[in-house]
Amino acid sequence: STLWNVASPPSPGTNTSGFSALPSGFRLSNGSFSGISDETILWSATEVDASSAYIRYLQANSGFVNTYGNTKSNGFPVRCLRD
Repeated sequence: STLWNVASPPSPGTNTSGFSALPSGFRLSNGSFSGISDETILWSATEVDASSAYIRYLQANSGFVNTYGNTKSNGFPVRCLRD
């Protein structure tokens, strides 16, 4: 089942996890965009090395959050949190 209610215009998900996010997609290093309706990939503050950092990957049809390194030449959103 789809966890994000992907619609036009986008509507909020169920928030069953307590973490609110909407799909935002990302920009590839070649300037093209992808995933606008079904993915959110957020940068982590943790670097893998000088040219890559960890990301958090959320997809509309999965309840899992995947973490892996990705090149810094791609463009992903940043989620800001207030203490």
